[in-house]
Amino acid sequence: MRTEEVERFAALSNSIISYTDLEAYLNEVTSRLGFTYFALTHYVSDPLAANVANITNIPEGLKQLSIAKRYVKISPLPALCRSRVAGFSWSQALAMTHPTAEQREIEWDYRAFGVGEGFIVPANLVDDICGSVQFGVRVGEDLPTHMFPYAQYLGALAYDATRRIAKANVFPSDAPPGLTSRQLDCITLVARGKGDWEIGRLLEISKETVHKHIQAAMKRYEVTTRTQLVVRALYRSQISFDDVLR
Repeated sequence: MRTEEVERFAALSNSIISYTDLEAYLNEVTSRLGFTYFALTHYVSDPLAANVANITNIPEGLKQLSIAKRYVKISPLPALCRSRVAGFSWSQALAMTHPTAEQREIEWDYRAFGVGEGFIVPANLVDDICGSVQFGVRVGEDLPTHMFPYAQYLGALAYDATRRIAKANVFPSDAPPGLTSRQLDCITLVARGKGDWEIGRLLEISKETVHKHIQAAMKRYEVTTRTQLVVRALYRSQISFDDVLR
């Protein structure tokens, strides 16, 4: 792959406005890099369909098996991607961990469907969902290691596109809803797992007042659950993971 082609793909990534565009982009990038398969995944246990990406061209049977066996729960990749920036291969992932029998089974399942080695590009930005972009080859084929730097760069651009798409889907307007400081305090404590009574005690207000603040914020965001409220406030940087984990 020439530098000019990499630059073309980089420019193309900025024009992606939908997951359909992103899938087409990944299909072309994957082929030009010398891989066969790709998977862009957000590592969440309870994904919101409108906000969370899971875009892949692996065989349909393997895709359904990964959902049934909850690969995202047992794979070593989420933990590794939260602690690394540089890409790594699937074999390196197994070597860096002490794989369980379930994790070894993932490798066997992939091979049974013809998917061999892979290169993983971690994505672990602060205040965003952790995920990865993976590129894979068929069983028996060697990884195109000379393409790893390009895969790292173009994979990262693809992941950036998911962030733009998700925010555009949830928030058609650039401006986040105006919330009061007290509403934001309540949302932060909800994100920490606190109930209305405990939030009221910490903020020195009644639990009824807490409930009103949260309901008002949910109305501003046009959501129906507290989980959705927290996710949206995080996406719009009205609260941060630092606030939540403090």
